[in-house]
Amino acid sequence: MDQRAPRVGVHWEPPSCGVLKFNVDGSVFGSTSKAGCGGVLRDAKGRILALFSGPLGRIDSNEAEVQAICHALALLLDSCWRSCPSVVVESDSIVDVSWVLHLERRPWKYWGWFQKIDEMCL
Repeated sequence: MDQRAPRVGVHWEPPSCGVLKFNVDGSVFGSTSKAGCGGVLRDAKGRILALFSGPLGRIDSNEAEVQAICHALALLLDSCWRSCPSVVVESDSIVDVSWVLHLERRPWKYWGWFQKIDEMCL
C-alpha cells in the first residue's frame, strides 16, 4: 500500500491583460544549507518572457526567498519590460511576502535585502 501523503494540485493563474507576473522561489537543499533561487516572468497568455536561477550559498530558506524576490525585481528593471505599468511578484512564502509589504515585520537580519527591494519598487 502506498503510504505517501496525497498531492495537492497547484494551479498557476495568469495575470490580467496588460499585467506581467513574476513567480519566484527560494529554497535550501537538505541539511547542507546550500540555497538557490529562481523565477519566471510571464504575460497574460502564459508566455515565458524571462527566467533566472542560480546558487545563493549557505543561507536559510527565508533569506533565499527574499533574495529570489530581489533578483526578480533586478532582472525586471534591467529588461525591456521595465516600462510595464503593472507587475505582480508572486512567492509561495507568506512570511517573506508579509515582510516585503509591512516594514514593521521585517527582521533586521535581512534589512539590506529589503532596502534593495524598496529602492527598486520606487
